[in-house]
Amino acid sequence: SFSNAAQLATPAVPTLSSTPASCLAAGTSTISNYLAGNTYTFTPAGPTAGVGGLISGMTLGTSYTVTASSAGCTSAASASFSNVAQLATPAVPTLSSTPASCLADGMSTISNYLAGNTYTFTPAGPTAGVGGLISGMTLSTSYTVTASSGGCTSAASASFSNAAQLVTPAVPTLSSTPASCLAAGTSTISNYLAGNSYTFTPAGPTAGVGGLISGMTLSTSYTVTASSGGCTSAASASFSNAAQLVTPVVPTLTAGTINCNDVTADWTPSANVTGYRIDVATDAGFTSILAAYNNLLLGSGVVTKNVTGLASGLTFYIRVRAENSCGASANSATLTITTVASATAFTTTEVQPNCITATGTITVSEAVVVPSDQYSFDDGATYQSSNVKALLAAGTYKVKIKNASGCETLAKTVVLTASVATTYSGGVWSNGPPNILTRAIFASGYTFAGNLIACSCQVNTGVAVTVNPGFSLVLENGLDVAGTGLITFENNASLIQTNNVVNTGNITYKRNTTAVGKFDYTYWSSPVSPQTLLNVSPTTLFDKYLSWDAVAGAWKIEATGTVMGKGIGYIIRGPQGNLIPAVYTANFIGVPNNGTISYSIAGSGLSYLIGNPYPSALDADMFLGANPVLDGTIYFWTHNTPVTNLIYNHNDYASYNAVGGTGTAAINTGVNNSIPSGKIASGQSFFATTNAAGTVTFENTMRVGVGGAILNNSQFFKGTNTKASSALKKHRVWLDLSNTQGAFKQLLIGYVASATNGIDKRFDGKSLDANPYVDFYSINDNKKLSIQGRALPFDVMDEVPLGYKTTIEGTFSINIDQVDGVLANRPVFLEDKSTGVVVNLKNGAYSFSTAIGTFDDRFVLRYINKFIKASDFVTTNLDEINKNVLVSVKNHNVKINSFDQTIDKVIIYDLMRRKLYEKENINSNEFSVPEFSLTDQVLIVKIRLKNGKWVTEKIVF
Repeated sequence: SFSNAAQLATPAVPTLSSTPASCLAAGTSTISNYLAGNTYTFTPAGPTAGVGGLISGMTLGTSYTVTASSAGCTSAASASFSNVAQLATPAVPTLSSTPASCLADGMSTISNYLAGNTYTFTPAGPTAGVGGLISGMTLSTSYTVTASSGGCTSAASASFSNAAQLVTPAVPTLSSTPASCLAAGTSTISNYLAGNSYTFTPAGPTAGVGGLISGMTLSTSYTVTASSGGCTSAASASFSNAAQLVTPVVPTLTAGTINCNDVTADWTPSANVTGYRIDVATDAGFTSILAAYNNLLLGSGVVTKNVTGLASGLTFYIRVRAENSCGASANSATLTITTVASATAFTTTEVQPNCITATGTITVSEAVVVPSDQYSFDDGATYQSSNVKALLAAGTYKVKIKNASGCETLAKTVVLTASVATTYSGGVWSNGPPNILTRAIFASGYTFAGNLIACSCQVNTGVAVTVNPGFSLVLENGLDVAGTGLITFENNASLIQTNNVVNTGNITYKRNTTAVGKFDYTYWSSPVSPQTLLNVSPTTLFDKYLSWDAVAGAWKIEATGTVMGKGIGYIIRGPQGNLIPAVYTANFIGVPNNGTISYSIAGSGLSYLIGNPYPSALDADMFLGANPVLDGTIYFWTHNTPVTNLIYNHNDYASYNAVGGTGTAAINTGVNNSIPSGKIASGQSFFATTNAAGTVTFENTMRVGVGGAILNNSQFFKGTNTKASSALKKHRVWLDLSNTQGAFKQLLIGYVASATNGIDKRFDGKSLDANPYVDFYSINDNKKLSIQGRALPFDVMDEVPLGYKTTIEGTFSINIDQVDGVLANRPVFLEDKSTGVVVNLKNGAYSFSTAIGTFDDRFVLRYINKFIKASDFVTTNLDEINKNVLVSVKNHNVKINSFDQTIDKVIIYDLMRRKLYEKENINSNEFSVPEFSLTDQVLIVKIRLKNGKWVTEKIVF
């Protein structure tokens, strides 16, 4: 039988399942539809299918296919498959570490680093970078690391960590103790650490406990480094120890440049100094050291000094010494230098800007004028050859002189002050009351209640100003009266001007006469121009206006319209209506005279009628001193004697010279008994006799007294007696000759500085000898003198002959009118040689009878009674008289007079030096000691004056 068996079944195509490779094993493949009855054939051959279809024998990485066979039937080949080899586990990371250094922290690197691996750190944080360099580690923290790749992770590495950067020691800082006078300097490392090592360059020193350094060579510079753990600091600053201080050595001093007012002093430097001291003196002994250079301290580095402010042309002495804390060296050798001589000492005078000129002038006056000297007015910026600098604006100027050597004087500061104006209006000055620098402008009425001083003055049109009697308007410059403006100077008021400037506009100047009748003449001079004779006294008869012709020696009738010349005197009879004498007020209207005024003198021996040309008083002493063509004595008409039968008494001329003045007196006493004071009133004329042809000159300087004092303008020959004051030392006696019928003549004898016992034109004035009745005079060199000057020192033995002339017989008397100076405290004797009588005029007048005639040898003035021993009456130390101290004794009274100083103390001793009397705090120029109950003996009087000076005097008591 057969049968057809069914088609044999072909095994199914094997299906594969693979287990991938792992970190623990290679991959495997299994025939997932494995049937144990099938035969499995692999291509390529080799592998076999085991239980469950697990294939073994495969070559890793080789691709295979497999067929299943059963009963001769073989399936198609399976899909290709292969087994991957077991995955590789990364190697355990190995670490290489760079230890920490002085410059950086420690570092760790995975030395077997593979870029494809992943590295995991425990604890987390770090990462492995290129080349395995690990970053992100916390210093001093321990880490492990594993390497992972394809899911395989290595074992952890060995523990590792990075150390922090090693610490470099701080740069050593040094503190030094400077050298002292007791020890050398020391140095200490102030930031010293015991664990550090310190290395010094150069080698040698060591650092001990606390950082104190020992082993240093003095004055050698060192640096030091600190080391620790192999780290070394940078080097310290350089340091050294100074040697123990000693007193500095003495500097050597030399001179550098020597100039006019400075010198350069140089010296050698000294070691270990804190400074130098310099002295500059004017003497080699250094007792007179200049204040600016007395122990002057200079810095330690100073080895030269420019010594300034030295006077030129003088010798100076310089020394220097060094000092430190140990003390000072000895002084150097003295350097002696003489500055270059400069221009001489100088003064300046200034013309200040004023209300007329806005600029000023400075004039330099040298003690010794050197033509080559140059002058600077701007502190040496520029120089000029002229010593005068004009047109200078107001301001401050520094004046110097430079000589040919280029040496300058020290600067003198000169200030020129700008002038200002002040206007009076409505009772108020716009810029304060005027002064010598301001222009006074009157814009409304004003009456003087005192003196007013201004640079210049202006009276506006329509304004009236009145200068009351006795007051003065004092101007540096001019007076301008505008339009209808009016300024009136009442009697005895004054207008005084300093500069020779032109006035504009008219003033009214009033001058009162003494009481005059219509037959009385007054001697006039005009203080203004133009002024006609008629306008002085309009009601005087037309032919009673006279001038004096000096050459002809006669009066000359002037026309009423004659303009009065400046400085020329005229006489004018009283107003025709003055039947009874009365005071007459003359009005002078015109431009006030000012500045230099002069006129010519024809020859010697001539009498000129001269007049004060100014609206102010004139100083007679200054006028006479400036005009040597005059003989020194002037004569004033006083019209004291009543006019009888139209005859005028020429004895009514009062006289004046440098000794003083003589007055007049007559029946009508009280009209004008003045002794001339030496101040010639405005409007006054006077006679003077000439010595030679020439010029009489008036100057503004004659209008003021010493120190610019305003002169008394009141003595227009009326009023009270006035004593003259003078800078000359004077001892004078005035004697009067008179009778009961009114005859009168006065003479003056004075002992005056600069006078001689010969004839002096300045001090001896002749008697005019024009009185038909009586004349009285002293006699010297056969000349009859109304005023006689005698020499100082005063001689107690001096004798002065006196003479007189009379046309009247009868009884006359001689008496003392006044005395001053030393004569105030001495007896004044008159000897009558015809009777042999000697009288002390201090006890009263001497009366005598006389016949008519001239008697030039009858009387002698003396100061010692020739019939009594001087020592019995008075003991006087003449040297002390000349020193203005006088001690006299009379009737057992000691009298002391001091004329210059007040008396402070008086002590009286006997010759045994026993103190008999003492008085203090006298404070007077005159002192009388009470009478002593002593027998006649010699005493010593000691006088202490207020200035501390002692005067010792022996007296016979």
